[in-house]
Amino acid sequence: MTRSLADEVNALIAAERFAEALGAMKGFGDPAGRGDLLQNIGVCHYRLGDHLTALRHLRAAHQADPANAATIANIALISSEVGPAEVVAGAALPPNTMNDL
Repeated sequence: MTRSLADEVNALIAAERFAEALGAMKGFGDPAGRGDLLQNIGVCHYRLGDHLTALRHLRAAHQADPANAATIANIALISSEVGPAEVVAGAALPPNTMNDL
């Protein structure tokens, strides 16, 4: 990961160019286990209206960094918009997961 790529992604997100930011983040490689990267991917998907994909990435971000308050807040926000039944079905979460943050 280069600093210039991170700066480019941050600028794209700040400019609300979320699809382009997602494309640029592919340059970081596999996001598995990288909480901040997974969170940025999730936020971009959310801003593009794909809430279930956003939740999947945010859940992975939460697993990578369980203490990140922004990730927890984003999961709660999206879950309140989507609704529990859709969240459980669409994100393959057990029914009690949302309460176990």
